[in-house]
Amino acid sequence: MGEECHIVAQGETGARNSKSLTKDERDRWQSLIDDRDGYQNLILLCGPHHKVIDRDIPNHPIDRLVDLKWSHEREINERLSPEQVNEDMEEVRYAAVVDEWARRIEIDKWESQVSRVTASGAIKESVLETFQDLNSWLLRRVWPRTKPRLEDAFLNFRAIAEDLDAVATRYATRRGGDVLIDRVYKEERMVNEEQRLFLEQRSEYYQDLAADLAIELTRAVNLVGERVREQLWPVYRLDEGYATIGLGLGETLSFETLRPLYAPEAPDVPYPGLSDFVTERGHRDYARGAGQPPKGAGLPGVRERF
Repeated sequence: MGEECHIVAQGETGARNSKSLTKDERDRWQSLIDDRDGYQNLILLCGPHHKVIDRDIPNHPIDRLVDLKWSHEREINERLSPEQVNEDMEEVRYAAVVDEWARRIEIDKWESQVSRVTASGAIKESVLETFQDLNSWLLRRVWPRTKPRLEDAFLNFRAIAEDLDAVATRYATRRGGDVLIDRVYKEERMVNEEQRLFLEQRSEYYQDLAADLAIELTRAVNLVGERVREQLWPVYRLDEGYATIGLGLGETLSFETLRPLYAPEAPDVPYPGLSDFVTERGHRDYARGAGQPPKGAGLPGVRERF
């Protein structure tokens, strides 16, 4: 049995934790510190030697463990056929994308990052900027094209993130680092009662649509996790489990949390695009709204994705 071990400690109290490193060590191994659950910082050991390296830190510094890992991998690669080596390298390329994607979205903080959309119709500008940068990064990836279902899961995530950004910002009020979704009816001086009613209806519609897109994006996060377990690592995030999103206070005045998932029979790219999603969302496991926007409101244009 092998044990998945961290070269730089996962926390700040373990062996070779970042606080115990010298400045030169921190500078040299910053990439491992920044992504402690990433492939580069993981090493597979037997149980006894896991204890040895953590108890005898002076004889097992970071550079020695890194050398041991890579020398072992080189030795194994020399025994493999070229086809096996290529297959392993493709898996490493996919793993690097998965690790970077999870780091950028701060997957362990997912619920706190997106729940304000569903709970109060707002989102931090910094979160939207993260999605914008990530979408651009995903678009530029050179995929091996050997695991199309996994690649489709990332495509699905990117499409939803783009549309959430478009909907959240179309009629937004920006204040103190927050994006308040369609509060125009509170900001503008109304000309007449008809205008006020229209803007209130539009606001309710856009806030519900943004909430449904945030929920759909959480489904997309869970879909990526399922595809990673299916095609790369069967144990990926089993301890952490599925991503969830808060819905705000329910009828019982308790805070409700949702674990949104796609149906097992869903297509490889379940998100149909914004124009179809506004009507299809009512068939998901949970939705805040349904149907087209109020007459005269319209939807943001669909961006080029391919």
